[in-house]
Parts: sequence; C-alpha cells; structure tokens
Amino acid sequence: MPSKRFAALVLEDGRAFVGAPLGADAVGEGEVVFNTAMTGYQEVLTDPSYAGQMVCMTYPLQGNYGVRAADAESSRPWARALAVRWACHAPSHHSSEGSLDSYLRRWDVPGITEIDTRALTRHIRIHGTQRAVLVHEDKAPSQRRLAELAAAARRVTPLAERLASRLSDLVKQPFPVGTLDITLYRDDLSMVAPQPVLKKTEIDFEVKGRALVLCDDVLYTGRTIRAAMDGVIDLGRPRALRLAVLIDRGHREFPIEANYVGKSVPTAGREVIKVMFQETDGADEVWILEKTGDK
Repeated sequence: MPSKRFAALVLEDGRAFVGAPLGADAVGEGEVVFNTAMTGYQEVLTDPSYAGQMVCMTYPLQGNYGVRAADAESSRPWARALAVRWACHAPSHHSSEGSLDSYLRRWDVPGITEIDTRALTRHIRIHGTQRAVLVHEDKAPSQRRLAELAAAARRVTPLAERLASRLSDLVKQPFPVGTLDITLYRDDLSMVAPQPVLKKTEIDFEVKGRALVLCDDVLYTGRTIRAAMDGVIDLGRPRALRLAVLIDRGHREFPIEANYVGKSVPTAGREVIKVMFQETDGADEVWILEKTGDK
C-alpha cells in the first residue's frame, strides 16, 4: 500500500483534484486525456498512442480483474500517469498475475484514485486540452502548494520535440527525444523551495556512445546546463554532448557556451526572458520583462 496518504492532480488552469495515491511515488506530468472503456485498463496503459499522456478512466471501477502479461499491448506502459475513481486492490480473476497498483509501481507510473473522474472529464471537454502534474504527498496539499503545482504544469515546453520533428523531416529518419529532471543536480536545491517538485526522467534509449543534444529555451548563467550534464553522465557516457538553445541572454557564471543558438539577446541583470510556444501558450513569442513584472 502507498506510504503517502494524499495525491493531487493539478491542471495548468489551476483546477485541482485531491485524492489518494495509486501506483509509484513519482511525479507524473503531461497532457490529460480520458478513456471511456469499461474494461481494458492494462491495454490502455501499454498502448503507445498514449505516450506522454496522463489517462483518466471514466468508468468508475478499475483493477478488479488484475493484470497479466498476455494483456499488454507492448512491453511496457507508455502512459505517464493514471487517474481513476476507485482502484481494486484485491483483484478477482483466475489468470490475474497481480494488482493494478503493484503493476504501476513496478513500471514507475504514478496514479491517483478517489477523485471525481466525471468532473475531470467534463472539465477537459469544456476547457480543452490541459497539461497537468500529478504528485503524492505526505499531507493534504495547501492552496499555496496547489498553486505551485499549477505553475509547474504550465512550464512544460515543446522545444526538443519541435526540433526533433524538424530534423526527422530533413533527414527522413526518427530522432529519439527524452526528458531529464535536473532538480537533484542543482547547486541551489536548498534555495528553490522547501518542497521542490521532482519530475520524472524519461530517456528510453541508450545514452552510452551516442552524440546527444541538450535543449533549453534560455541560456543564462550556465548552471542549469551544468546540472543537466551531470544528470546525463549518471545515465551513461555519451560520445559527445551538444547544446542547442533558443535564446542566449549572456551573464554566464560557468564556462558553458551553446553550439546552436536561435538568437543572442543582450539583457540587463534586472530583466528576465519569457519564452512562449504555440503548442502551450497559443503563440511563438519571446518577451523581455522587468523583474517587477512589467513588460
């Protein structure tokens, strides 16, 4: 059974669903979608079309017949998280090989249960596609904590995916894309927040011997890239590391330079750069803002 008592699924528009934890104690993030099937939860989880998405099952009871290897659509789950109304912890079926909860834990997939999945589905239907973050918590999340999670959901950017798509079109071959959580590699971890949001590293390809390209929207002090390099090395020894950034604003504190730069933008120390993407913000724009929040 889960060691933590609470779970929260928070959408980018601030709508929050607080329930009980299910599956792995990991952070899930991605686009929330729903599935109306009355059965087939394991097939849904392992369907590659759900890669990068968090699935809400609208039928209230899930996990009642357990899981088994023969029902998987692929060798592993692809969904990033699962949301259900009720999860059965004691499945009843002669061919069951385990519970839904244990299956999610084995594959490091977080979940949430005991929430109003009908309300979540209606919200998505009315307000459209939503990015979200799912976390397990020791105590009921406060309004401040829920606001932090909503902000985290809004920070998902598609830069690496867009670059990979363009390169694939040019050379007529796929480019694998992964996400790297650098939180625990930061040199300012104790200054970030009392309870920093740990995300999930998802790199489903071999790092050793590859030439990798790190992607970031803004290159500033170089500390973020230094942390990313440490994170990559922990996964294996790449043949080479390259860096592609959309904006280089200067003010380096570490000896790090990008191999590929979209645009160099001189800035003052009191200014910040905000990058927006069509996929997540409705427009491709770069803003220079004062730290006071004025445009």
